[in-house]
Amino acid sequence: MSSGEIEGWASERNMRYFAPWPAMRGIFRGGDLFDGGDREVLSGWSGTLGKLPVLGFQAAPGTDAAGSIYVVAVRLPGIAFPPLTFMESGLAGVDPAVPIDDLFDLHWSVTARSSRFAKDLVGTAMQEVLIDIQPDFSKIWLERDAILLGARGEVSATAVERYLHLLRRLVDTMPTRVLNAIRQTPAPGR
Repeated sequence: MSSGEIEGWASERNMRYFAPWPAMRGIFRGGDLFDGGDREVLSGWSGTLGKLPVLGFQAAPGTDAAGSIYVVAVRLPGIAFPPLTFMESGLAGVDPAVPIDDLFDLHWSVTARSSRFAKDLVGTAMQEVLIDIQPDFSKIWLERDAILLGARGEVSATAVERYLHLLRRLVDTMPTRVLNAIRQTPAPGR
């Protein structure tokens, strides 16, 4: 997507556009972002979708031979997600997958530091959202207070819109009890 296309897309949705977006550099390091070293953020946008903060950005290739990456995210302020990654099953991953469900595991590989967290988060509702998707993106991951999706190559405004709505649907499937367990408590006096 060209910078003009994304700027127009963001403007139509009352979102803020940034070119470049140096403040976003290095904020997120999961998914495929780390593979490129310290990537420059070429452009990005932020706004809201369904009352939740959302953002997206184009990160330069850095040292990643696979090239640049487009990241879309939905934030859940106050949540501190443990690391967890979804990728299409059968793709080479470094970490062993957490078994979720026999059928789901044929389609998706979930890696996480905590298998208990992964199994609690990825319930039937989330599995139903993901099971029939043919990914045209590389990974979905949890980091800091966000669920993020990374895509390689040219990403259209239509794809960005679809990715945002997919992430929002995944947020809606997250069990309240799991989110409450990882909710940060405000410091005294705030």
